[in-house]
Amino acid sequence: FIDGELEFRFSDRLPAYLIRVRSDGAVLKPGQWRHVAVVYEGAEGKDTMRADAAWVRMFVDGREVATHILNEGVTLPDAKTDKASPARFRIGWDNDPKGARYAGRLDELAAWTRVLNEAEITNLFESRALPYAAERQRARQASPIETGWLRTALLQTADTAFAGEQKELNVRRAELYALRRSTPTVMVMQELPQPRETHILLRGGYNTPGEKVEPGVPEDLLGAWPAGAPRNRLGLAQWLTKPDHPLTARVIVNRFWQQLFGTGLVKTSDNFGLQGESPSHPELLDWLAREFMDSGWNVKGIVRQMVLSATYRQDSAASQEVFARDPENRLLARGPRFRLPGEIIRDQALQISGLLKPRIGGPSVFPYQTPDLYKGIVVAADYPGTKYIDSKGDDLYRRSLYTFWKRTVPHPSMIVFDAPDREFCIVRRSTTNTPLQALTLLNDPIYVEAARKLAERAIHEGGATAESRLEYAFRLATGRAPDKAEKQILQKTFDQMRTAYLTDQQGARAFLAVGASASDASIPVSELAAYAAVANMILNMDEVITKG
Repeated sequence: FIDGELEFRFSDRLPAYLIRVRSDGAVLKPGQWRHVAVVYEGAEGKDTMRADAAWVRMFVDGREVATHILNEGVTLPDAKTDKASPARFRIGWDNDPKGARYAGRLDELAAWTRVLNEAEITNLFESRALPYAAERQRARQASPIETGWLRTALLQTADTAFAGEQKELNVRRAELYALRRSTPTVMVMQELPQPRETHILLRGGYNTPGEKVEPGVPEDLLGAWPAGAPRNRLGLAQWLTKPDHPLTARVIVNRFWQQLFGTGLVKTSDNFGLQGESPSHPELLDWLAREFMDSGWNVKGIVRQMVLSATYRQDSAASQEVFARDPENRLLARGPRFRLPGEIIRDQALQISGLLKPRIGGPSVFPYQTPDLYKGIVVAADYPGTKYIDSKGDDLYRRSLYTFWKRTVPHPSMIVFDAPDREFCIVRRSTTNTPLQALTLLNDPIYVEAARKLAERAIHEGGATAESRLEYAFRLATGRAPDKAEKQILQKTFDQMRTAYLTDQQGARAFLAVGASASDASIPVSELAAYAAVANMILNMDEVITKG
């Protein structure tokens, strides 16, 4: 109890790993008897990785009160057993020897091992508070709050209109509080009232300050500071987005071009300076930058304009002579062709198979990863971030954007496809083509599982014959129908795999058991395994992982 408000704390290691939630409107005062309830819903299952402050709800006198989150940063520990472990729960104090202690009194104390709903909490309050208030009222000792309890209870019984409105109010209030609890918090920067002095450090020494420096930009090179703009981050943002600023929009549209064509109009997208390469099409770069600014920096609009252009929609095929003359396609005489980034390859496989979960936002997720990857690399301490525990359910199939990524220890399948380790920021990734990439696509659990689900989709949606199903799976992955030779290869491979799995049922079951999702039990094991093997081959095709 702090300044008349309730406070709930759940900590793993103070002060970094702590949930701290305080009520907003409890208004508890000395000398009052009040009914207080705190609900901590907890994880939906033992495999949930985080403890969320949004799980905390507070009730005073049977009515929910608003809360605000002061701290949130707890990752649940790795459970070694299903047995519950004892934990000390303190009321009115914490483990700080010098911390304050609650000076009031507790009339009754009860704890439940399940989550009570609002109606149950209200009933508990009324069963204790109303008899107490009535006795105080008869003795002419009731406080205004206690009289209010009796008045509300009487109106609830005698006035149906009041009861209905009160019920609707409680529903709306619960919705509002739930929305407030689910709203994420973000860090906000604020300028100091008195800016801190900054000096050039002589020879880099923190204790040898030299000449004092002031905020500024290379105005002679990139344009004057906006009139009236403050000399802070806001002013810097206004300067960077000035209509006559020659750099910001060009850098951005060049990166969009690089994302779509594999190489930017300025090849050195990480260096627009004197040591960078000149643009291959300077007028086009200028025009795109101008269009981008004039559209109000509309990202979707400029990307749409690029992908609908005749340049982008060209065929990527070209003669040997053209390839020899312009191997990097700097003249834009053909469509772009390059291997997709690792994140898109994974997301594409999930989408084709029907596994992808498109939910937006939320904390990081933990898809399949090599066991003991952190062993010997990450310190083996018992605090959040030192252990990698695979997610469960839909979180296994979220977009790669949400994959938990520890710096210097990135996800292995992402490293195979040239993802950086994030020790420092890079603008251009290298692109390689190695046998290890093919092995990853054939053996990584997520791709094996995606192949199985693609096989199930082909069986259910692709028609009644093996030929139509294989053609359907091929078309889902490549965007075109297979030609005659490809159809023969698909059919021949399917026949071979079905024959092999008919004599090796155990191997077929082991193959289909890869991944957390369940196999379709209505499909014969050998048949599903044969289709999955062909689907695995399709997902490994160069045409599937290459933009072209």
